Amino acid sequence: EGSLQTASLLRMLAMYYREMGNPQAEPCLQQSLEIARKICPPSHPLLSVVLNDLGSIWRLLGRYDESESCYREALDIDHLIYPPDHPEILTDMNNLAVLLRTRSNHARSTRERSGDEPTVQEAQDSIEGKTLLHYVRLTDLKRYGHEHQMVADDHTVWAQVLLEEGDREGAKCH
Repeated sequence: EGSLQTASLLRMLAMYYREMGNPQAEPCLQQSLEIARKICPPSHPLLSVVLNDLGSIWRLLGRYDESESCYREALDIDHLIYPPDHPEILTDMNNLAVLLRTRSNHARSTRERSGDEPTVQEAQDSIEGKTLLHYVRLTDLKRYGHEHQMVADDHTVWAQVLLEEGDREGAKCH
C-alpha cells in the first residue's frame, strides 16, 4: 500500500531523475501519486505537489491534455488549502498558464505550416494563459513590490507573451 514517506521519497527520486534526464521520473511520480491518492485526504498538499510535478513532465513530453488535467486538479486542491493569493496557488496558475501558452503556440506553429485557420481551442488557451499570467504578475507585484526578483521574472515572462503577440513596444516596457 505505501506510506506518506514512501510517496514523498518517490517524488524526490523522480525530481532527481528529471534533473538527470532519466525517463524513470514519470513512473516514479505516477507511483507517488497512486500512493498519495490512497492514503491522503483529497486536500493534502502532497497531492498538489505531485500533480504539479507530473504535469510538468507531461508538458515537456507534449502530453498537453494530461498535463492540463494535473495542473487543474492541483489548483483545485490548493484552493481548498490556501488563500487565493498564496504562492502555491500562484505557482499552480503560472504552471497552467505556461502549459496553455505552450499548447497554443504549438497549435499556431502547426497551423501556420499547414495553412489551416486558427481553432477555438488555440484562442481559448492563449487568452486563458495570458489572463492567468497577468493575474500572477499583478499579485506578485502587490505582494513583493517592484524590486523583487519574482516580479522581475514575471515581467520577463509578460514581455515574452507580448512579443509572441507582436507587441514589440509593449514588450520594451517590461
